[in-house]
Amino acid sequence: MFRRTGSPAARHIIEPTSEPLVSFVFVTFGTDSAMIDAALGRLISSCAADDVPAEIIVVDNLHPVRGHATGQHLALTTSGVRLAMPDENLGFGGGNELGVAVARGTVLCLVNPDLMVHDGWLTPMLDELAAHPDDLIAPRLLGANGSLDEAGQWVGPNGLTTPASGADIDYASAACWIMRRETHERVGGFDPRFHPAYFEDVDFAFRLRRLGGRVRLHPTVAVTHLRGGSVGRVHGPTDISKQLHTFVELWADELWRQPPFGARRAIAAAN
Repeated sequence: MFRRTGSPAARHIIEPTSEPLVSFVFVTFGTDSAMIDAALGRLISSCAADDVPAEIIVVDNLHPVRGHATGQHLALTTSGVRLAMPDENLGFGGGNELGVAVARGTVLCLVNPDLMVHDGWLTPMLDELAAHPDDLIAPRLLGANGSLDEAGQWVGPNGLTTPASGADIDYASAACWIMRRETHERVGGFDPRFHPAYFEDVDFAFRLRRLGGRVRLHPTVAVTHLRGGSVGRVHGPTDISKQLHTFVELWADELWRQPPFGARRAIAAAN
């Protein structure tokens, strides 16, 4: 299913390596070509600047309107990308799992295609992972205007989530996650019951916590997340009630222990 792109007129070239340290996995779904160009360009230059051997894996899910326009664009404009274009929409979790299945790096980095990394971001993230090998490391997310968009999330007793206001977080959105491959295998990957998207990252974080790990926010690294730009729009509002219901059913025995948001904000403010 996967093939390595080899455009003779490539805008972005991923140098081949037999032993990548980091496997970057992107899942696209009707993603705008200019956006994926920008995301890949910044990622490739950051790996080169930090001298990190890496591979880039892209799973382009079938979009109901745009088809495989994103994957076809990458085939024409990149060289060295490991690209798959499945004949269905595997969803966020399923697409990532397909990419992870062929990854060769000892470190996995799941990256949204609307994520723009900044110079010097990668080495500190890898250092934090080396210091906490059983954890999952996430950066702070900035909005397009440079303001803080997310610094982790809390989960309430009813399963709903809210932005955290302290270092004690339950999870961070899976726009940019770095973890050891062993950690992904230990947790078991994303649960397909959350297809096509939403709450699979919360569920993953809870399963990691059950095993003694945690989602850890890097204290200084931030990247820019152009929210909502990773997928081509389809008509109608996004309904996540099914995914929320699934999450609550799976974690009912633990959710009642989650403190209310107000109490957590008070504790964070006091500290």
